[in-house]
Amino acid sequence: MPPKVKKSASKDEDSKKNKPKKNQANEDAESESNKEELQPPISANDVYQSTSELSKQEPVSSPEETVQITYEEPVLTSIIVENYEGDKDKGLFEGFGKAFYKGGSIYEGEFHLGIMHGKGTYIWPNGIIYEGDFSNNEITGYGTYRWCFNTGEPSEWSTYRGQVLKGKRHGHGVFKSGNSSVIYDGEWNMGKRYGKGKMIYDTKGLSYYEGDWINNKKFGWGIRHYPSGNIYEGMWVNDVRHGEGTMRWFDKNQTYTGQWENGIQNGLGEHNWYLSRVEMTQYSLRNSYFGNFKNGKRHGQGTYLYANGTKYEGSWQNDVKHGW
Repeated sequence: MPPKVKKSASKDEDSKKNKPKKNQANEDAESESNKEELQPPISANDVYQSTSELSKQEPVSSPEETVQITYEEPVLTSIIVENYEGDKDKGLFEGFGKAFYKGGSIYEGEFHLGIMHGKGTYIWPNGIIYEGDFSNNEITGYGTYRWCFNTGEPSEWSTYRGQVLKGKRHGHGVFKSGNSSVIYDGEWNMGKRYGKGKMIYDTKGLSYYEGDWINNKKFGWGIRHYPSGNIYEGMWVNDVRHGEGTMRWFDKNQTYTGQWENGIQNGLGEHNWYLSRVEMTQYSLRNSYFGNFKNGKRHGQGTYLYANGTKYEGSWQNDVKHGW
């Protein structure tokens, strides 16, 4: 009986045998990649239909804003000269000289007809220094105040450089606090921040207010950049958000535009929650509420529009839907 002949493997079988095995990690990665390619773009119908919460309020007044940043200008309480060293003309102080006043103050600079007039430096007994213009025995023109108080290094002194009138900061000037990072650059009226100005609260210049001031308070229109990165732009009254304004919470992707009262939402307004950008478009999916607010909460009549197109229109009470 002839021996059996073993059949040769088919080409397909040879191919399978010779084909290198895939690494398990590569197979897993390829599988995940295919899953991602198969996932459809996000749409409004994919968004979970729930009522979004309001973002946490920025403080009405943050700690950095409560730092003592304004020093009063000292007054020329006594101009009785006890001793004088310098030029004279016909018995009067004239030209350059140095006067020692009753009470301990010292002036060194220009005189005319016996009084301080021109450029000079005045030092008070407590260490406060003014250097700049004098007119008819008054601090008027342009100059620099330094609140030294006879202590600390020059870097710790508070300073003002700018326009002055009758001893007061008046016009444009820059104040730098010696005991904090605060800098104010703007307009003044008789010693107080008044008009347009910018107050910087940190060393990097990221936290600041720029806008209107009245009597050292934010009053009128202004922009506040908070340490968190959030921004408010709108009206202010007595240092708080009050009137029409817009808040952008960049850390929460939320915005509110509407009425404010004593620092919080109160009155008619619109709040938006940006959820995700729709693929291949410049538009974002969002939930939105338009209606009444009370003490920072949705309260009264309002409409809530969900990102998937459905909406609730009716009454709200303390941030919760309450009937129709």
